[in-house]
Amino acid sequence: MASERWRQVEEIFAGAVALPAAERGPWLTRHCGGDVELRREIESLLAADGAAGDFLERPAAVPETAPPESAVGRRIGPYAIERKLGEGGMSTVYVAARADEEYRQQVAIKVFGYGADRRDLVERFRAERQILALLDHPNIARLLDGGTTSDGLPYLVMEYIDGVPIDRYCDERLLSIEKRIELFRQVCSAVQYAHQNLVVHRDIKPSNILVTADGVPHLLDFGIAKLLEGSSLTRAAAATVTGQRLMTPHYASPEQVEGKPVTTATDVYSLGVLLYVLLAGRLPYRLAGDRLGEVEQAVLEQQPERPSVTAGRQKLARQLAGDLDNIVLTALRKEPTRRYASVELLAEDLRRHRTGLPVLARPSTVGYRVSKFVGRHRLGVGVAALLALVILGLAATMTVQAARLVRQRDEIRRERDKAVQVADFLEEIFSAADPARARGETVTAREVLDRGAARITAELADQPEVQAALAAAIGRSYAGLGAYDRAEALLDRSLTLRRKVFGASHPEIAESLFDQAALYYARGDLELAEATFRQVVQMRRALLGGTDPAVAEGLNGLGLVLISKAKFDAAEPVLREALAINRKQYGNDNEEVGSNLGNLGLLMKQKGDLAAAEALYSEALAIFRRLFDAPHPQVVIQLNNLAMLQSDRGEFAAAEASYRETLAVARRVYGREHPQTALFLANLAGMLSARGKHDEAERLARESLALRRRLLGDENEQVARGLNTLATILEEKGELAQARASYEESLRIFRLSFSAEHPRIGAVLANLANLLLQQGDPAAAEPLARQALAIRRRALGVAHPDVGSSLVSLGSIRLARGAAEEAEPLLRQGYETLRAALSEDHWRTADARSQLGACLAVRGKAAEAEPLLTSGYETLLATRGAWDRRTLAAGRRLNAFRRAA
Repeated sequence: MASERWRQVEEIFAGAVALPAAERGPWLTRHCGGDVELRREIESLLAADGAAGDFLERPAAVPETAPPESAVGRRIGPYAIERKLGEGGMSTVYVAARADEEYRQQVAIKVFGYGADRRDLVERFRAERQILALLDHPNIARLLDGGTTSDGLPYLVMEYIDGVPIDRYCDERLLSIEKRIELFRQVCSAVQYAHQNLVVHRDIKPSNILVTADGVPHLLDFGIAKLLEGSSLTRAAAATVTGQRLMTPHYASPEQVEGKPVTTATDVYSLGVLLYVLLAGRLPYRLAGDRLGEVEQAVLEQQPERPSVTAGRQKLARQLAGDLDNIVLTALRKEPTRRYASVELLAEDLRRHRTGLPVLARPSTVGYRVSKFVGRHRLGVGVAALLALVILGLAATMTVQAARLVRQRDEIRRERDKAVQVADFLEEIFSAADPARARGETVTAREVLDRGAARITAELADQPEVQAALAAAIGRSYAGLGAYDRAEALLDRSLTLRRKVFGASHPEIAESLFDQAALYYARGDLELAEATFRQVVQMRRALLGGTDPAVAEGLNGLGLVLISKAKFDAAEPVLREALAINRKQYGNDNEEVGSNLGNLGLLMKQKGDLAAAEALYSEALAIFRRLFDAPHPQVVIQLNNLAMLQSDRGEFAAAEASYRETLAVARRVYGREHPQTALFLANLAGMLSARGKHDEAERLARESLALRRRLLGDENEQVARGLNTLATILEEKGELAQARASYEESLRIFRLSFSAEHPRIGAVLANLANLLLQQGDPAAAEPLARQALAIRRRALGVAHPDVGSSLVSLGSIRLARGAAEEAEPLLRQGYETLRAALSEDHWRTADARSQLGACLAVRGKAAEAEPLLTSGYETLLATRGAWDRRTLAAGRRLNAFRRAA
């Protein structure tokens, strides 16, 4: 075929393949005219495009047939076809229901037909199956099953999403800009999760994002997704390349239009188009018609108009002008490298816009950052301005020094050194507000910070190095007080100044980046924290060598973030390298060494090795007590860590005393208005609930939650932790409806903060499943328990006690649903896992033993059941007390067994 003819075929085909099957005929009539051969060629390509891969490794023969006109009423595997949902090319999607009486479930089944000469399409759909099998996220339609029909046609069984396209959903419900952005951020979470699994979707558009009636968006159709280099499936997926440009033109990126390699930046662009449509109500390019060539030309050459310009209504235009315009246009940049580096950074900028913080998409000018800062802190800025005169004499002195530096070139070095010394002196004064220095004794620390912050920009404009050092010092101290917004503005200012003075790479640049990473970690922005800490480590290695203590500092911070993200295997070598560097440099009695040991102890606890954790915590605490006479933040942290270990072992009286001591010391060190104080309040509340002191526990949990909301905002991950703690206490009190609402709100916030695979999400799902079982709804509990178990197995490993608890939970649910035969192996495995990880006498093991005994009793194995029921109850009575709900439940099981016997 001549090249010009082929370009015509390709152009019309690419437009038609993106349309629903019912709309393709008019498209071909409009674009092919009377050219019968042209239309026949394109129809042949469209037929071949629907081809699919088999669920067998490779079929012996590829069937020539296509799916029947209607499969309604037929069965495919255990599913009965109810109706046709849609079709395209040679694939048809049906709504079906489970028909084998195992359980009721409605699904979507995608049945493929293909020709024997299109092995490339066979491989593509085999890759689609593998891609879907990789992905398990609450906002991605799940792969449930698959196989081959009796006619030899491969099929996929998908989660059925009963929803409407996201643009329709927003418009029909007249959603506000804020609610549209919130929906969009959930979509970003799904796409980012796919990217983390090395999958690029390549076809993000409204029709592939369905929103259900409860307002949850679901990303669909990975039929043309691409596996990135690094995936174990990359080699197999390479066989799926057909030479066609697989895309939807209106949502395609410039690199897709040009046939260039796609990356995660491709999905960033498509998300930018989607966001433009959701905000402005139209596509970003003005087109005279709908011809494919015109669309492609616009994508490649036109600069999209600002959403605020195209929005129409004046009020809407005002809402979009500024940050939202810049965010959308950054995602839509022609060059992939100039877009957001990741989907999570796009979502983060939307979060920053919502909370009034400066966004990455806008130039970081002083005026812009000041305007955002003032917008968030009008009262504080006003007070700071009044206090500015207090240090006028200091500013005048610094100004004279700066003028002397200009006039007397032969004294530059001496005067510059003097200015640095002044900066060091002021840093020492300002750092009095840091809890590590103040230790609860200074009552005017915040005033000192406010005075300094108000003056440094105005009075030290001609001394950027001194100004940067002071901005960093005050920013760190604000962060130490929990004033994260004020800290961020100053730390950003310090980094901007240092980049102007030193360029892109310098030890002081690395110091500013470290300060920012620590701030991100403190407020729960874990993705930004990890990326920034990695940048710090890389820069310091290049500048200072691999054994410098500054490298260890960066590694220590990175290790903490990796623990918080449940990347335990990645965290351990990072933390051990930091410890080795610091021990070589400082010996054993050093604050940095103590910090490394404490963090390693935290890692061991998270991995379930309590003995190793206790040894590391104790060693760290001994170091800090030798180093510091007065209370210190590190002493507080290690006391809390040891209290948590006592709690995990069931030593509740000792743990309560330790938690009370921790809170008392924390209030002296941090004060009452600080996120760390809120954390220790919540920990004590949880312990009091475990000891049956529910009213005091609830009061402290609510105090902690209110403090976190006040300091961190309503959707911070620490707020989600507080809601989970409150829910467990309400559950212990028997207030199940309130507990359920708190669990569900906690889960929603965690899903905004973490990937779907994070163990914190698994923990809340497990808690919610157990609550539903208590409410008498095991059918609703089971899918949550299964999801929690899957998350915990992947994140924590099969030997972790939390995996054991999830197995017990799932077994109890199956028992409650009358499936004792299925419940027994789950309960046995859970019991053995807990016994190996925690000991025979731990209360969690005892609870599992009691539940296993109840299952064996139901199955008629009385001789084996009785000792398990008896010892389970007796151990819970000794460890949890007579009125604990677990003890009471174990007692009921034992009494029921004895009555039946």
